[in-house]
Amino acid sequence: MDNQQIFNIIIVIAGFLSAFVVNKVTKDITRLEEDVRDMPHLYIAKDENTAVKVYSDIAALDTKLRLGFFPGYNASYYSTDEPELHIIQERSEVLNTILHDPQSSIIITYPQAMSITVPSQNTMQGFTFGVHAGMAVDLVFLQEWLQEYGFEYQDPVTEPGKYCVRGGLIDVFSFSSELPYRIEF
Repeated sequence: MDNQQIFNIIIVIAGFLSAFVVNKVTKDITRLEEDVRDMPHLYIAKDENTAVKVYSDIAALDTKLRLGFFPGYNASYYSTDEPELHIIQERSEVLNTILHDPQSSIIITYPQAMSITVPSQNTMQGFTFGVHAGMAVDLVFLQEWLQEYGFEYQDPVTEPGKYCVRGGLIDVFSFSSELPYRIEF
């Protein structure tokens, strides 16, 4: 297998039947070679409405699938407007999954969403700070790192890009998760 291939790509047909087709193809992939089977599967719908419909239908058909939706946003070359926070969060979640745990995940998207530039894998890794149980992390360093990468102090944290420090606790709402994390020192 070519090491450059990181996705199984399937162009989705339009209509309600497409969810059944995608679901069937996904299940058939389990019979393929392991290196193909464990890659993320990228389904490209013809437009945003079809992608949302396919995503909703597949989620209803099989709740055990690792399913992600990669949305786009209206952006022009000269626009200085930032996308809405939930769009950044959804896109970050999908990129984080691809980067850290890509096995057998299914990503639904559409051409416009794919045409918006995303950070390279090296850039994403550079903007990622992983913490795990038992890891020694300096609270001051973590606060400085969060501020350097654009996180803002908010008590309590209610949206992505915010953090809060209270005594030996720090709550961080990552752009790549649906809920904030609590880290105890």
